Amino acid sequence: MFLLVTEVSGPSHRGIAGTSICLMFTLGEFVLVGLAWALPHWRNLTLAAGLLTAGSLLLFPWVPESARHVTFSLGAAAELAVALIALSPYTSELFPTSHRATAMGIFAQAARVGSIAAPSMIMLGSIAALCVTAL
Repeated sequence: MFLLVTEVSGPSHRGIAGTSICLMFTLGEFVLVGLAWALPHWRNLTLAAGLLTAGSLLLFPWVPESARHVTFSLGAAAELAVALIALSPYTSELFPTSHRATAMGIFAQAARVGSIAAPSMIMLGSIAALCVTAL
């Protein structure tokens, strides 16, 4: 969310936009403390926090998607689909079911970590190029 807000805002307002995103987390903590005070039973507190979260999820259709990440994700998704299609016949023959299920879970987790870290790695690559150029 931080990247989306700073991408949409102009260069002169990026500091304020980034700070306001961080302040929203603090505001959320205050709301949670208020809910915990008003609803001392943990089930009611969990229900209220879940309803607030579900309400915020309704806003996602109006969140713009970054064009920089869309082109990267489309290319990576196509390569991943080809790799999975090519490897799936071999895994069922080589590995027992329990090992195969564990390995697929680990690979799915690694794919999620990679998809989260990929935009940052792209930005770090451009920063590293600038640092090498400066030296």
